[in-house]
Amino acid sequence: MMAKYIFFSGKGGVGKTTMACATAVYLALSGNKTLIVTTDPASNLADVFEQEIGHKVTPIKGVGVIYPQGTAHESPLHAMEIDPDEATREYKEGIIGPLREIMPDDVIASIE
Repeated sequence: MMAKYIFFSGKGGVGKTTMACATAVYLALSGNKTLIVTTDPASNLADVFEQEIGHKVTPIKGVGVIYPQGTAHESPLHAMEIDPDEATREYKEGIIGPLREIMPDDVIASIE
């Protein structure tokens, strides 16, 4: 099945986070592997799901089918709070990193 994307946008305070989280939980409970992502520096995903969510994909606890005790399973819902500054640093390092071995330090400094 092809991935589907749903975007929530609008002015502050209109319920984007609430609607995005409710939609993500609904889709996950409907049997879809679901990833909710935010780039909002003031993200509230961790507050909504009552757990730490960071710059990496994090499984959301407590969402999904109830399995027999001791059964291994993965949450159908994952979340990620993209830090735009960290993402920029990672991207730049992915480009510049390999050049560090072959270019002089002053050249690397000029492109950082």
